[in-house]
Amino acid sequence: IVQPVRRLTENITAFDADPENARGILEPSGRTDEIGLAEKSLADMERSVRDLLNERRRLAALGAGISKISHDLRNILASAQLMSDRLSKSDDPSVRKLTPRLLSALDRAITLSRDTLTFGRMEARLLDMSPIRLHDLAEEVFEDTAAMRITNANNIDPELKIVADRTQLYRTLFNLVRNATEAMTETVPANGDDDRPVGEVSIDAAIDGNKVEIRVTDTGPGIPDHARAELFEPFKGSRKPGGSGLGIAIAAEIIRAHGGCISLGRSDATGTEVLISLPHRN
Repeated sequence: IVQPVRRLTENITAFDADPENARGILEPSGRTDEIGLAEKSLADMERSVRDLLNERRRLAALGAGISKISHDLRNILASAQLMSDRLSKSDDPSVRKLTPRLLSALDRAITLSRDTLTFGRMEARLLDMSPIRLHDLAEEVFEDTAAMRITNANNIDPELKIVADRTQLYRTLFNLVRNATEAMTETVPANGDDDRPVGEVSIDAAIDGNKVEIRVTDTGPGIPDHARAELFEPFKGSRKPGGSGLGIAIAAEIIRAHGGCISLGRSDATGTEVLISLPHRN
């Protein structure tokens, strides 16, 4: 009994020291007893771990390259955006007509670059936790999205506090409000009246035992069926065609880093509700 168990432990120690070495994977002896089953399970697990580590290494290298490209591209696009602003003052009517579409395209490209960099930098250990008032945070989000042609409802108790990273939680709520607004804007074009509201977004929160439940609700058209299953996955869960889905993926990463969870509560023709559950720390 001791000798085959010692072989297992020695293999585990060697694999732990160099998990990416294919020669370190245990070769099962072919036994049919419990030790044989343990050998087979350990060998399967070591192969899975090695494959996962190799994949993560390749993705890390790819991510570093994309991050560098996104950073440089964002600077280029920002310069192009500044120069494009001058086109709106052109004497040529056709140029003035096309300029808003050009600026809109540049805005989307800059947002994609920014969101890609943000998603790549998300790490739980970087959270700066402190007590914050959720009502004040939601109010700040609505103030910063006031130009997005929505009405808002901040239904959070002004005295409700939560321990969280204020900057990251702000980003979460801002991304959710922005996504909801963009979805509603797609279905309600301006038609020459840029001040006409496209819908309403509300934020509610309540303490439920040892958790704080936050609800972000809109009056939009709902999320398409094809986007619901992978709503919180980057590059997969966008509401609109051509979207990256990074905004809501970043929101999900931030909530998970806080030890919470995010889910789709409801989505139909009357609107969408996103649920956030965070630990309630005093």
